[in-house]
Amino acid sequence: MEKSEKLKQEMLFSDDCEAFRSSLRKEIDDNIGVLQGLKAAFIIEHKFSRQQFKKIGHYYLEHTDGVMVLDWIPGIYHKNRAEFENNLTKELFHKAEIIEIFQDKMKRATERKVYYPLYYIEPFAENAFALGFDLGSTEIRRNALSNAAKTGEATATEPVQLIQSKKSEKGFLVFLPVFENELYISKANKVLGFFAGVFTFNDLIKFSLNKTKFKQETNIIITINKEKIFDSEKSLNTTFLLKKSYLQVGNRVWQLEFKAAVLSQEYQRYIALVIPISGILFTLFIAIFTFRVLTDNREELNAAYQAITEKNTDLQRSNSDLEQ
Repeated sequence: MEKSEKLKQEMLFSDDCEAFRSSLRKEIDDNIGVLQGLKAAFIIEHKFSRQQFKKIGHYYLEHTDGVMVLDWIPGIYHKNRAEFENNLTKELFHKAEIIEIFQDKMKRATERKVYYPLYYIEPFAENAFALGFDLGSTEIRRNALSNAAKTGEATATEPVQLIQSKKSEKGFLVFLPVFENELYISKANKVLGFFAGVFTFNDLIKFSLNKTKFKQETNIIITINKEKIFDSEKSLNTTFLLKKSYLQVGNRVWQLEFKAAVLSQEYQRYIALVIPISGILFTLFIAIFTFRVLTDNREELNAAYQAITEKNTDLQRSNSDLEQ
């Protein structure tokens, strides 16, 4: 392959990789923007009822791709635990308490200074079993909550097994803190609670893949702290174009690795031949349709159709020769 041709392919490949990265960046930003929208509405209202959260959460889920679940997670001190559990029981019309996972089962949460239980959740019906789950009971979630409280910014967890997912797949959560001084409850910079979004890696990434058209067959691998979270698993030949790029998501860095098969000269000639001839054939079919409408001359129509059929046969023969 000539150097100029290889350089051209590398430039096209680089453009496609950046287009995918930008699409994924926008997808993530749009979904984190949902949490910002929830927080803004919460600050204006000073609180949400369960029905208000359901209505707003449902709207965002209907109009946003990627986010799986939306949550409101208040900070509950141990001295207020009984009051919280009584209120939750009254709202749900059955006994409810702050819970945690132990040996793959839910149990009453161990006593700790502060709990971060799921209080509002949308969609509700399929996730109601998780109400009361203390996100501070697992190290991965607790670390992200702590970092969000310290920075005041949207913060993502490391890859984690989702309790909402029926499939054995990992995802991540993004926490956005709400502080008491933002609602003028007090002057202290004290966390009142968190809005959270739950995401699966596959769904979020595939939304972006569907919006990006790679010119070469491309395999994409995405890792976080060396843990693979996505692999498009494309089978490629032994000649690759390679590119790496990075994406910051909620204070975590995603590494994107792209591999693409170099287009052979035969395949390039094939593409160069197929596209123009396909356009010509389409134009001829339009011409025949117009001719039929204007003249309704069947003999001339059949003759024209026969000519196109012969050209199409020749094209298929040429394609076959090139592929071989």
